Amino acid sequence: MGFTLHPFENPQPGSPPFLIATLIEDPFRPTLLCYGHGDVVFGDDENWRDGLSPWATHG
Repeated sequence: MGFTLHPFENPQPGSPPFLIATLIEDPFRPTLLCYGHGDVVFGDDENWRDGLSPWATHG
């Protein structure tokens, strides 16, 4: 998609890093700021039904 990624270490020990992405299509156009958040959830493999996995896509 053309984004430039900038990873930053989290100053809080034991916390995941921050990821900043930029995409400049035209430096003379206004800036748009978007904020995204992603939770990290354990896969909990042992509680999935037989034949299903949190690490595989099915469809």
